[in-house]
Amino acid sequence: MSKRLPLSKAELKKMFLRVLYECLYGKMQSHSPGIDSIVPRWMNEYFKMEMCQDEIQLTHEAIQELKSSGLIVQDPSQYSDVFQILTTKGKDIVEKQQDPDVYAVRLEMVLKNSDLLSRCLDLFNQEEYESAFLLLSNSWKKSSGQRQGSMKRISVLI
Repeated sequence: MSKRLPLSKAELKKMFLRVLYECLYGKMQSHSPGIDSIVPRWMNEYFKMEMCQDEIQLTHEAIQELKSSGLIVQDPSQYSDVFQILTTKGKDIVEKQQDPDVYAVRLEMVLKNSDLLSRCLDLFNQEEYESAFLLLSNSWKKSSGQRQGSMKRISVLI
C-alpha cells in the first residue's frame, strides 16, 4: 500500500466542513457533531483514511480559521464549544463545493490606513463589498488628487 502525501490545511478545512455538514444534515446524522468526534474519527471514516498526528493538529488550526471566517459557530443549543454548527455562509460553501478560504479575507489585514478602514469596514463586514470598495476608491481618488495638488504647489515654489 502506497503512502499518501500529507493533507494541506486548505484540504482539511474542506474535509472538516463536509463531515460537519454530513453530521448535521446528511448521511451521518446519527454521528455526534462534536469536534472531538469529527477529528479524527468521523473524518477518517468518511474519507476512508487514517489521519496522522500532524494532520489532526492542522485540522484544529483550520477549525479556528473557519470560526474566524464566520463559517462555523458554537451550537447555541449546547453548552460546550466542542459543538459547532455551520453558518448560512458555511452551509452554502459546502453545498456549492466552494473554497472556504475565499471568506478568510479580513479587510483590516489588507488595508493599513486606519481612517479608510474605519469608513468602510462596517460595509465590508455586512457583505456590501461593492459599496465598501466604491467608498475606498472614491477616498483614494480624493487623497490622490490632494497629493497631486500639493505636488503642483511645491513645484511652483521651486
